[in-house]
Amino acid sequence: MYVQKHTTALSAGDCRSLKQACTHAREIGYPLNTLVTFAPYRGSLPPPAARSKDLNRLRTYLGTWIGRHHGKPLVALHVWHSDVTGRNPHVHVFMHCPPRSRDELSRALVALHPPGVIDVSEGGDIRRPYIPGSRFLGSTLDYLMRFKSQQAWWGDRDTYRESIRDAKGRRRGIKSPITGKRWGCTRNIASSAIDAHWEAKAKARVAAISATRKTS
Repeated sequence: MYVQKHTTALSAGDCRSLKQACTHAREIGYPLNTLVTFAPYRGSLPPPAARSKDLNRLRTYLGTWIGRHHGKPLVALHVWHSDVTGRNPHVHVFMHCPPRSRDELSRALVALHPPGVIDVSEGGDIRRPYIPGSRFLGSTLDYLMRFKSQQAWWGDRDTYRESIRDAKGRRRGIKSPITGKRWGCTRNIASSAIDAHWEAKAKARVAAISATRKTS
C-alpha cells in the first residue's frame, strides 16, 4: 500500500526549485506579483486527497479567469502551510496577475467562498528588508518558504529567520507538518520548461553567431 509522505519542512532542494520557478516566471515576462491564500479548513485536518481536489479546483478557476480576462496562461506556484500540529492547513498560490486586475480577481474569488476563506494581496519576488535597517531580507517567496529545514536555513542565512528556541536554548525552525505533496508549480515554470527555455536560447545564440560568420 502506498503511504503519503509526511514532511515538516521544505528541503534545500525544494527551496532551490521554488526559487528557480519564481525566477523563470520573471524571465518569461510573467513575474509573480499576487498572493492568493485559500484557508477553508479552520481547526480541521482534511486528508491529502481532499486538499488536492480543492487546490485543483482553485487552480482551474484561476487559470480560466486569467485566460478569459487577459488571454494569458496561469503562471503560478503554491506552497501548503499548517500550524505546528498539522491542523488548519492552508495553501498560498503565488501567481502572475496584471496589477490593475488584482482587486477584480479578489472580488470574484471572495464571492465564491465563505468569509475568511480567501485573501488576495500584492506580492513580490524582490527581497527587501523586513525591518528598516535590518540585515534580514525577504520577499513573498521567502514568506512561503519559511518552514524549511535547518540546511535550507543556513543556505539563506541573510533572509528572514522565523524560529523558536528549544529547551537548551538552541534555535530550531518552526515546523509545519503536511502529509502529501507540499508544493508545486504550473508547467510553464517547472524544471522541464526551464531546461527547454535555456536550450532554445542557446540554439538561437549559436544560429545567430553562425549566420554572422557567414555574412562577414
